[in-house]
Amino acid sequence: GTFAIESPVQKRLHVTETKEDVFKIIMQHSHWTLNPRIVRAWIDKSGDTISWLEKKGLNFRLTRLYPEQTPLALHCSEKNGSAIINALMKDCNELGVKVLFKTRANEILTDKSGSPNRVIARDEKKDISMQTRSVIIATGGYGGSKSLLKKYCPEYICRDYSLRALKNIHNGDGIRMAFNIGAASEGLGQMLLHGPVLEVDRFAWFPFIEACTLWINRDGERFMAEAADFNPFESPNGVLRQPGQMCFSLFDADIKQHLVTHGLERSQSGTHLDPVKFE
Repeated sequence: GTFAIESPVQKRLHVTETKEDVFKIIMQHSHWTLNPRIVRAWIDKSGDTISWLEKKGLNFRLTRLYPEQTPLALHCSEKNGSAIINALMKDCNELGVKVLFKTRANEILTDKSGSPNRVIARDEKKDISMQTRSVIIATGGYGGSKSLLKKYCPEYICRDYSLRALKNIHNGDGIRMAFNIGAASEGLGQMLLHGPVLEVDRFAWFPFIEACTLWINRDGERFMAEAADFNPFESPNGVLRQPGQMCFSLFDADIKQHLVTHGLERSQSGTHLDPVKFE
């Protein structure tokens, strides 16, 4: 899903929250630990981005990340991320944009003023030097790098964990290249989002926050209200305070059978959920 506010989708559905409303919500929720100029720029362009994608033939629905979430700001394409990628690739082909696959960027070089002017990369056979007036880094985060997690996410415990299948993907390559030319390291983010989750078929997963379970720490003590106001961003704070920064989710055979029969039931306006199947 893609965040946006004051988008054409929201206007058609009479979502009344404004950019100013959402800016205040985000900054207050973060206790002003975020850079307000970056937050403002992101918010101000978000609605235009959805409008730009709609003009390329994409259709969006509004959904919620968790029950009762407001405002409705999460925009999901009808065919998920693949539809967006296909639309942008179509544009690239029509505009003559050259896309290099199986090519790894290794270094960003700058001119005397410090502005990026060249990227050094390598494909399967040779090194490539590309002259450029600007560089956009879109390589994802650093959830697959234990060294960066240790340095920038102190809550992380260095065990043999993979974070949402990121172990061999999001290694912070782009972040390191940016650091090498003087980028700031402020606000690299909180890596933990949910409390206990269940993975189905490796990738499909959902939080037990919505499955009527009890959360206990390794001493067998219940330590928080599991619903956490139905806000998954809050539940890690409770888990991180527990011994070993871990917890377990308890549920009985009746709850399991209900999920097998009915799938995940949750009140999320605009979300279309297929029943989760258990073996």
